[in-house]
Amino acid sequence: MQTAAQCICLRSTKRIVTSWPIDDDDSAQHFHRLRTLRLLREFYDKHGKETYKAMVAEYPKYGAACGFTESDIQAVDLTEPLFDRAEDGAFEVDEED
Repeated sequence: MQTAAQCICLRSTKRIVTSWPIDDDDSAQHFHRLRTLRLLREFYDKHGKETYKAMVAEYPKYGAACGFTESDIQAVDLTEPLFDRAEDGAFEVDEED
């Protein structure tokens, strides 16, 4: 369940980043997918390829069965933000919402 603040943030993000889904539930899923991939990439970078492969061998649900391939994880650029905000860090608010 999302809080009101989370919904407002996702709605604002959808107005700024046109590549995000318009539907609230789809937008939340998109956010969680991107966030999970970033966390997996951080683990991959911190522990290395061999440790990642050993983890997947021991717990196969953490491999491709979780919906993310090793190449998906490696494709994540941790230097890129999930989305860009205005220089002051604020989102423009649409008074109609």
